[in-house]
Amino acid sequence: FRRREPLGHIIFHENTSNAIGHLIAQNCANIGLAYFDKKDLKDFIAFSHKQRLNISYLFHDQLFLVVRKESPLSALERISVTEIQNRCFAVLPQFSLETPELYAQFLGTNNRLTVLPSVPHIKQAILDWDACGVLSSFAFKQDKSVNNEDLRAIPLIAPETEQCLSLCLIHLRI
Repeated sequence: FRRREPLGHIIFHENTSNAIGHLIAQNCANIGLAYFDKKDLKDFIAFSHKQRLNISYLFHDQLFLVVRKESPLSALERISVTEIQNRCFAVLPQFSLETPELYAQFLGTNNRLTVLPSVPHIKQAILDWDACGVLSSFAFKQDKSVNNEDLRAIPLIAPETEQCLSLCLIHLRI
């Protein structure tokens, strides 16, 4: 990039998926990555046609409950949010804003929610505080800030909430 555009610069920002699309549509950003569930993706596609945005599907993903390897929950093959009670959760700001119904279920069963700024912070909180984390498979696998062998990612089942997420690349149509 620097060889082709010596005067150019790259600035990275994190935001909610819907906000990323709006920033690109307003020429405040050039390209973005965003997660959408089926309902939000359908709504965003309608928005993108009006705003001249291209959406490319990169892959499908899902949310996982991440716990320490020693946690009693780590023996489970999958877990429903209704089974998780009296726990401290560490989550990313963008997921807590985009899926409030999922977190309302957590908070509704005597769970505490701590919003942390990054995946490395969440993984460290899981190890240090015995917290539970909610991460996509991609975020869990790609972050190498801690040894993933010390953690266990359990597929999360949330009734009435879409568990399949699509990671999409968004940019203006030229």
